[in-house]
Amino acid sequence: RHPVATYSVNMSNVNTVVEEMNSISTNIKAMLDSLAQDTTVNLAEWTSEARDSYNLCKQSWDSAAAAMLNQAISAHRSLGGINANYGTSEVQGRQMWEV
Repeated sequence: RHPVATYSVNMSNVNTVVEEMNSISTNIKAMLDSLAQDTTVNLAEWTSEARDSYNLCKQSWDSAAAAMLNQAISAHRSLGGINANYGTSEVQGRQMWEV
């Protein structure tokens, strides 16, 4: 006789992680937006070289922040599919053993 493998998935914990990731991504974007607003006031006083360097870095930051938000959205969508499939599989597994 072979032992039966058992496993469980705590979808509540998985949901919590995805929500925290989304919150962190949103906070990072808000901090970058605030930095951009605060810096814009002073950009006029900067040399063109300093301004160009800042703008180049800002593009990188904005791109990374957008990518993080997109990943959080993608993870949330994937989680919804995983959760639905897990529930369906559980029901189908139980139905296989019903008489």
